[in-house]
Amino acid sequence: RQGGMTTARAKDANYSSDASMWHRNVQVGQRWTTDMCGIDAVAGPARLHVVLAPGNPGSARFYEPFLRLLHAALGGAADVSAFSH
Repeated sequence: RQGGMTTARAKDANYSSDASMWHRNVQVGQRWTTDMCGIDAVAGPARLHVVLAPGNPGSARFYEPFLRLLHAALGGAADVSAFSH
């Protein structure tokens, strides 16, 4: 929906892509942990949460530039996150 993204950007022309990236180590099962990272919505409560399941490489941190770009393209109105595998 390219029109939706254009509208979101137009509504919040002051949006900055410098939103804070968070990082967490999350317990998966009894023995394993995985790394997660993301950016929370900055334009009020999130109406959408985009979760990236990475391919190869499976490191969430590798995709941080893409997460920032996606967050900015959505005008800061969505939570965006990724997990490692």
